[in-house]
Amino acid sequence: MQKGFYIVGLCLLLLISVTGCLSDSEPEVVSDTSPKEMVAFVQTAFEYADMHGKEAALLAFNDPGGPFVKGDLYIFAYEGDGTTLALPFEPDQIGTSRSDLQDAEGRYFIREIIETGLAGGGFVRYLYANPTHGFAVEPKISYVMKGGDGWVLGSGLYSADDTMMPDPEVTASLADFVDDAALYAERVGKEEALATFNDLKGPYVRGDLYIYALDMDGIALALPYQPELLGTSMLDLTDHHGLNVTRIEIALSRLGGGFIYYHYPNPGRGMQLEPKVSYVRMVDDTYWIGAGIYYMGEGTFSDEIVMQALLSRYHEETEAKLNYLDNEVLLAGAHASAVGLNDASTHEVLAYVTGTSEAVYDVVSFDSEGRIIDVYPEAYASAIGADISAQPHIRVILDEKKPVLSHLLHTVEGQDGVSIAYPVVTADGRIAGGISAIILPSVLLGGAAEKAEIGSPHSARAIQVDGTVLYAEDPKEIGAMIFPDPGYEIFPDVGHFRSRILTEPKGAAIIGLSGVKKHVVWDTVSLHGTDWRLLVIKEF
Repeated sequence: MQKGFYIVGLCLLLLISVTGCLSDSEPEVVSDTSPKEMVAFVQTAFEYADMHGKEAALLAFNDPGGPFVKGDLYIFAYEGDGTTLALPFEPDQIGTSRSDLQDAEGRYFIREIIETGLAGGGFVRYLYANPTHGFAVEPKISYVMKGGDGWVLGSGLYSADDTMMPDPEVTASLADFVDDAALYAERVGKEEALATFNDLKGPYVRGDLYIYALDMDGIALALPYQPELLGTSMLDLTDHHGLNVTRIEIALSRLGGGFIYYHYPNPGRGMQLEPKVSYVRMVDDTYWIGAGIYYMGEGTFSDEIVMQALLSRYHEETEAKLNYLDNEVLLAGAHASAVGLNDASTHEVLAYVTGTSEAVYDVVSFDSEGRIIDVYPEAYASAIGADISAQPHIRVILDEKKPVLSHLLHTVEGQDGVSIAYPVVTADGRIAGGISAIILPSVLLGGAAEKAEIGSPHSARAIQVDGTVLYAEDPKEIGAMIFPDPGYEIFPDVGHFRSRILTEPKGAAIIGLSGVKKHVVWDTVSLHGTDWRLLVIKEF
């Protein structure tokens, strides 16, 4: 009795706001358990619950002498509302809610445990009183999984070891990758999807990141790096911890999806057995898919998360710069429509638009016959009177009265650039001509890449959908096709990549060249029906 009062008093003195001051009966063992062992322990408990059902599992979890108390590890379980289902050394807590418990930093860690488990599983880090160290507040890590519909199970240990804890952004992106593949499979159908997933050159194979697929009996349907296993059963696949990997993945998929930690051959390291975390989910009631990342050393997917962040900023900066210039040309066209192309103030507007950005090379006005009326800067006055009516973007203005972003062109002023052009119309709606601003993509896109902080080991590119380079760090590439060196043609990855990037608005690929590989991610920015592919590239 005195010892109980001593423990409570000590907890109050330490201002620990958790009821984790564990009872006398909990084993006071100095932890030598690793996070890997803890995760394997939890996943074994999950498999037990899946095989024997919730009621039998909770009986086993609550038995202090049972198989789910191992050294300093034990299984806890909670309903989604916070009701305690399993705490083997605190039986008086069964049936009570612990959702309002806070750790020493005020974190509602039980709520976080439940939310993490129901969302597919993962790690929760918090501070907790350690009875083996005089109830000192120490870092604790729990690994939790969905136990079934509406409840979670997990275990924890005192440790600051975060080597098994991937960045939450990485695991969230991994789940997004699998969800995207599932949506693709639903759209194109099972047969086409499986063919794509098995294609080493396809969009769902990127180095050591790839989609795999199995049916509900564990028969392999997609394994791009192990085609010899297709059609065979993987139901009894176990890793070195004895985990029945495939059975756990099937159970997680049936529950709506989740994460699993295990060991599996890494194709990026000669099929060497390495720790891996995968996310799995159902596609339909006949099969499920998954993908994983290896968390030993650098991996494709971790690189890609960084690259996607750079690409997102690059896209945002490019789109902002394009939209700003587009709005200025729109206003110039509206002004000329109101006062006329030959009004002196229209010349002033051309000068104003030219000064809005270093990316603007010049601005011209042209009449309904496609002849240049005026130009700014005035240094290019020799272009006045030139007939530009044959240029495709000018034809769009004159024939369709629609704004346009042109492809890369060589202007009469002698500069390669793109045009943002708007029609100028009379009061009765007839075409009077237009305003065209020549934009230097190298300046606009280079500025966007700089603002996005794209630098070594990454580089930025931009291309038209026909493969013409709009921007590259090497100005000699501008105007050429992407990967223009004839030597590239011998590498099959290059042709496949070109085909994909010209048809897919967004994606990622790894291109194998002689002695080097390029990891590429891309997205699309659009204006007036013209698409630019923005690329971030890492060479390795």
